[in-house]
Amino acid sequence: MKRNISLLLLAAILLGTLTMLPVTAQAQSAGVTVTGSFPGGSFSGTLTITIFQAVNGVLQAVGTLTGTLTSTVGQVIGTVTSLPVTLPIQITQSSCSSLTIGILPTAVTLLNQAVSLGGTSVTITPPAGPLGNAVGSLLCQISSLLSNPLGGVGGILGGVPVVGGILSSLLNPLTSLLNSLLALLPGL
Repeated sequence: MKRNISLLLLAAILLGTLTMLPVTAQAQSAGVTVTGSFPGGSFSGTLTITIFQAVNGVLQAVGTLTGTLTSTVGQVIGTVTSLPVTLPIQITQSSCSSLTIGILPTAVTLLNQAVSLGGTSVTITPPAGPLGNAVGSLLCQISSLLSNPLGGVGGILGGVPVVGGILSSLLNPLTSLLNSLLALLPGL
């Protein structure tokens, strides 16, 4: 019992410190597989997320894209390495046991090709042990924020800009919590 209280106290201290990070704090990398297509070929690569941010009411993942463009006959056209990108995201599912972040389809220019990146998603679940307790607590905070009695904003956070003080008051803590998750789980 005493050990559980100590672990909870440690998790609370860690959580309190992490949730005070500024929204623009650089977090460790997270790799997400991303694919796309363009006239004459396809793209396959990895998005490394460094921060989450909200701009004009739209949640975004900011990071770098690394991957290969390949022609329809399998010939490598070229590669991109650590190309800075900002992609729109949406929270598609949230609970105390998991969080799913959808990276919305978007167009980017890679090696002079207009590439349509397909949507993908990342599901975050708490690992075992004390780190899992801290991650689970963050997931609960995010879930609680998104199930706000003002109507639950999960479906509108991402992709569709919404203006208003209520949205800003939700997006700032949400991006802070998402960045805290990146700090705890660099491998998302």
